[in-house]
Amino acid sequence: MDWEAGAELYGRYSKWKQKCETTFEGTIHDLSEEIQCKYLLIWSGDRGFDFFISWNLSQKLSKYWERFSQFVNPQVNFLVA
Repeated sequence: MDWEAGAELYGRYSKWKQKCETTFEGTIHDLSEEIQCKYLLIWSGDRGFDFFISWNLSQKLSKYWERFSQFVNPQVNFLVA
């Protein structure tokens, strides 16, 4: 996953999330959620792993997706608005 900021970050994230979820529902659906979380970290790259270290999350995929989504959601700039 390319975590570089920009207008297309949310789009890249959405596409990456769809690919991950498709894999979780397909080839590795039999693995435990803890192991699936580890796969997600591997696929998130170095920067994604750095985020994870600072988050202190439980081994729940929903928590990982929630935090990644918070990072990529467009932020409102009140000075510009």
